[in-house]
Amino acid sequence: MKLSYEQIKEVTCGAERIGFEDGEYRFFRFNDREIEFYKTSEFYTKVYATSDVEMSFETDAAALLLKGTARVAVSYRTWYTLEVFSDGERIGTIQNFDGEMNFDKLFAEFPLGEFDARFNLGEGKKKVRIVFPQFASLALSDVELIGATYLKPLKPEKKMFFYGDSITHGYDAQYPSNKYTALVAHALGVEGYNKAIGGEVFQPALAAVKSENEPDFISVAYGTNDCGSTRAVFLENSRAFYENLSRNYPNAKIFALSPIWRANYSDKQTVGDFFDVEEQIKKIAASLPNVIFVPGFDFVPHDTKYFYDGHLHPSDEGFEIYAENLVKAIKKYFD
Repeated sequence: MKLSYEQIKEVTCGAERIGFEDGEYRFFRFNDREIEFYKTSEFYTKVYATSDVEMSFETDAAALLLKGTARVAVSYRTWYTLEVFSDGERIGTIQNFDGEMNFDKLFAEFPLGEFDARFNLGEGKKKVRIVFPQFASLALSDVELIGATYLKPLKPEKKMFFYGDSITHGYDAQYPSNKYTALVAHALGVEGYNKAIGGEVFQPALAAVKSENEPDFISVAYGTNDCGSTRAVFLENSRAFYENLSRNYPNAKIFALSPIWRANYSDKQTVGDFFDVEEQIKKIAASLPNVIFVPGFDFVPHDTKYFYDGHLHPSDEGFEIYAENLVKAIKKYFD
């Protein structure tokens, strides 16, 4: 069974749009207006990264064939991993580096381009999950299920948007399924849409763009980069961001996360103290009816061993703890 465009749409999660051009399926986590917003930004290519795009389905296929191309999206992180799961077990990957990812490799140049891989799924029916990379822009030219007699999409009913900076984008999980966003979406049974861009701050104009995919829940995790802004700019932009989200999605529960611990959190910034950022986010949440403040400072242990760079970006283990703590903090709103 070679999947058609309609079948690919039915099983894909986390994509605002799927395009087909020059024999390839392209997956977009931002809608056209959001992409247009970034067109003149230094971050423009990052909008094409396929962070939190997944395929999820049940089938009786004996094997899965994937053909496609990985292109640069984040120029200073050219490594990527695509994962394939069968009944919750990782059975294989496509990646462009050898061994385990570590800090010494993070900024090295790795080859991108075409791939062609087969994954044996075994006999009987099974639930298959394909997790796309967070740094590359991944396109597929062929998705084939060998020996399949049926295909059942497993897309969750409820949707959750994740806005944020590099940490929410997925820096620096070796396995994209280990990003806190992927772990949280999976644990809470929602379809996750990743709206994060590495290096980003509160951008009210981004929050003003309404999606056709109405979210039931929204997580917002900016602030660590906003520490470099002036206090006036931060106060204005953070409030406007939440006001725009609340106006666009009045029925959604919006979780306003304060920044997690970072090694230099005690350094004085132009915006003020690190906890001034947290206090401002807390005040905004209290002033809007559907915004809920979630203190994130302790979500990752205050120990550099949980960060790939020893400073800011969590490791896979750090992300796991982050996700566990975030789920504990917000799970009651999903019941």
